[in-house]
Amino acid sequence: MLEIENFRFEESRFAEAVIKEVFEEDFYDSLGKQRYQTVVDLGAGPGVFSIFISKHAEKVLAVEPQKENLEILKGNILVNKAENVKIVPYAISTKNGTSKLFLCEENPTMHSLVYDFGNSSLEVKTLTLPTLISRYRLKEIDLLALDVEGTEFELFKDEKFLSTLRNKVRNITGELHKFFEREPGIEKLLEELQDIFNLEVRQIGAKGELYSVLFKGRRRT
Repeated sequence: MLEIENFRFEESRFAEAVIKEVFEEDFYDSLGKQRYQTVVDLGAGPGVFSIFISKHAEKVLAVEPQKENLEILKGNILVNKAENVKIVPYAISTKNGTSKLFLCEENPTMHSLVYDFGNSSLEVKTLTLPTLISRYRLKEIDLLALDVEGTEFELFKDEKFLSTLRNKVRNITGELHKFFEREPGIEKLLEELQDIFNLEVRQIGAKGELYSVLFKGRRRT
């Protein structure tokens, strides 16, 4: 069991890296200084961010489709007594239904609807952000966390997703990745976000073919 601050997490592959990103980087500190009614964590994985933010929220929806991650997520919720975290066993997408999830054997936090890692895959249930809001009867999302391993490039082409950000999301945070040359890059996605939110951005890795950024921001008024 990995322990940090007042939290405990089940040991799993790459758990330490995720924990370091959330707890030891100062980027997310300001998020823990606010109080939220509803937080939605898209791509929750083992639930490190969901459990961190649960101490500052009335309700957290942890959206995660993959079975292994779900089992770890359940265990982490239990050991931390995070009773306000509700699991949503779906992948976020631009359509409701099912989709193929490509598994990354090297890093189980990187399973993706978009990137084929050449390993196995499985069929998972998908839902859109507007459907999630309707199904769970959310008036608004106070904080949306987005770390969906490439699906963001599809989401930001979807006008319904963008409209939901504009009208239903107060604050946003997350991580964007660029893995392959065929992608347009992170800059266009950040421009879309900057139109809606006052963003703070931090780059991870050398800017080039492979890099990521952390971001957070509040909706423009």
